[in-house]
Amino acid sequence: RHDPEQRVEICLRAQEGLAELEPDPNKRIKYIDFILQYANLNESEQAQYEQYLQQSSYKEEIMGPVQQAIENSLQQGRKEGIQQGIHQGIHQGIQQGIQQGIQQGEHKKAVDVAKTALDEGMGIGMVSKISGLSEEEIRKLLIH
Repeated sequence: RHDPEQRVEICLRAQEGLAELEPDPNKRIKYIDFILQYANLNESEQAQYEQYLQQSSYKEEIMGPVQQAIENSLQQGRKEGIQQGIHQGIHQGIQQGIQQGIQQGEHKKAVDVAKTALDEGMGIGMVSKISGLSEEEIRKLLIH
């Protein structure tokens, strides 16, 4: 096992060698991930590694694909979040539409019952009681 200073340097040199040898950024990401897992750097070693990486002439080759992968993941997450939001909005809209339709249907039925009761000569108070409509709504029905 190497001392911490060497482990950090070995990890960085492995990634620099990878940047020289592997042109495919997607493969480099997988290899970089493997190197970092294998190195198993602790918190202080990780901080030292990041400091060394900032000074490395291969910084762009090492971090470029990693940064691109992070951005791609964020975009995918946003896209999935938007799709989920749309799906939930549609579902909620359908539920509200159904509820509103039921309420409108119930109101129409109450109006029909009230009209029939009024046509049969029933009083406004009694029509209000059996239909569930207010006396004011029933008076409006008499006008129309």
